[in-house]
Amino acid sequence: MRLIIYPLFVLMLCFGIVLLTGCETDDEAPVVNILLPSEEAMSLTAQGWSAFEQKNYTGALSLFMQAKEKNNLYADAYHGLAWTYARLDSLQEAKRYFDIVFGLNPAPIIDAFAGRSFVSLALGEYDDAIFAVQQVQNSNIVFYSFRHDANISIKDLWLVKAQSHFMLGEYNAARLLINQLDPENTLDPGSRTYIADLAAEIELLWNTI
Repeated sequence: MRLIIYPLFVLMLCFGIVLLTGCETDDEAPVVNILLPSEEAMSLTAQGWSAFEQKNYTGALSLFMQAKEKNNLYADAYHGLAWTYARLDSLQEAKRYFDIVFGLNPAPIIDAFAGRSFVSLALGEYDDAIFAVQQVQNSNIVFYSFRHDANISIKDLWLVKAQSHFMLGEYNAARLLINQLDPENTLDPGSRTYIADLAAEIELLWNTI
């Protein structure tokens, strides 16, 4: 299992439930600091991603914060904060920073939508998760993988989308995605246990893809 966030997917009366909490923060627009050169922000951000890739999330968080302070309109610093907070399960903070990224230009939009999809799923915002995955798919990147963790691939996003459809009661849409991930599954829409079987297959895939 290789994901930034591990959704807690359990069966309860044949339905899966995601149980996660987050900390509320005020969403404030960034204010540019024009006194310092962006090269410093870029250098600190590069160091932050290096720490992130080494799973040193506390160090990465500090470096991305410093980068943001050097240049408050540098999108990749916010992007790094978003992914790092996601890895630390600070979901509301991750959501906040991903949403800031979407308002900046230029920005790593595709990677940001990928990350936002995981956060939205974890927060139970299933329509938002589906929308975020769709944005990655619309980019026509066939073999998507997150540039700072190649273990995060398009298959993970398909599963985010499948679970989101399931949680919305859109079982056939979920099954179509599961068929792409596991063509040999034995799901039978006509079975009395179809919904429970579908939930079990999603749970299995979280542990195998």
